[in-house]
Amino acid sequence: MLPIKGWTLPGVFTLGGAQVLLKEHGCLIGQRVVFCGSSPLLYLTANQYRAMGAQVVAILDTTPFIAKISAAGALTAAPAMFARGLGYMASLRRGGIAMHHGVELRAFEGTDSVSAVNFRKQGGEAVTLPCDAVAVGFGLKPETQLAELAGAEFRYDVAFRQWLPHCDVDGRCAEGVFIAGDGATIGGAQAAAHTGALSACAVLDELKIAVTGIDRTRLRRQVARLRRFQRGLARAFALPVDTLGRLADDGMVCRCEGITAGDLRGAIRAQFGPTEVNRLKAITRCGMGRCQGRFCGLAAAELTAQSLGASLESVGRLRVQPPVKPLPLALSLAESAPAAARDETSAPA
Repeated sequence: MLPIKGWTLPGVFTLGGAQVLLKEHGCLIGQRVVFCGSSPLLYLTANQYRAMGAQVVAILDTTPFIAKISAAGALTAAPAMFARGLGYMASLRRGGIAMHHGVELRAFEGTDSVSAVNFRKQGGEAVTLPCDAVAVGFGLKPETQLAELAGAEFRYDVAFRQWLPHCDVDGRCAEGVFIAGDGATIGGAQAAAHTGALSACAVLDELKIAVTGIDRTRLRRQVARLRRFQRGLARAFALPVDTLGRLADDGMVCRCEGITAGDLRGAIRAQFGPTEVNRLKAITRCGMGRCQGRFCGLAAAELTAQSLGASLESVGRLRVQPPVKPLPLALSLAESAPAAARDETSAPA
């Protein structure tokens, strides 16, 4: 997620959140929905909402269409998935859905809830689209917290603009630690299954248990092919980092702690200000809230790099703090209570 003016208004959802509500609960986030950002989920989720009766007002893709053309060679590494994505776009076009590429998202407007999206077309024309809900997202981020806590080495990946755990072709990243699927990097369902099989085989090798019936060479080739496809997606749906440079000082970055872009810029520009994101976190509390930086961490790092005129790699990444996911206090109390007490508290009134 990247902060955009008005992104905290009720009715503004992440693309993933909008999809979860539809798939898990059969709910639409609205009846007139604008889908925007830079993510392959744009076209998939828009098709799903349209099939369930929502009016898709428009698709606002911040990446220019030429970027998708230039990434086509890498995308053909997974031809079935590439064809499926083209099919999603074609379906929306047949349905008369407006699709704009290379847009600048300027603001989500509204008072009590979102009522419009203000954006600038690639040619420069400013447009305001009325709506009652927005689904916005900028790609996907793997769940690497467990790998870090287990001692995996992390390296900066230029293509994804993220820090990812470094592992060998079989998922080995530290002594006795193996990772697979989105615990390592975003790769899709097929890559998750293949890397899971390779990691399982590597674990069995270490335990001196013979493995038969699995062609690891073929699996490694397939994983390499799917990795090329994901790197193509990263080019076709690039993160619009210039958006942060245009964010006003009163724009919210960390909604958990109420930290604005101005708060971060002021801290960075101060005498002896932070030049690394963990120091910025300590000074401003950005990333200390319930989400533990999952929403604001990347934006804070990008904003720090821009303010300093430095590379994103040089400002580092937020260190993971346990717990990886928040747990209800009642659960902890229940587990620490004596067995007899647990039986009494679980008995019906």
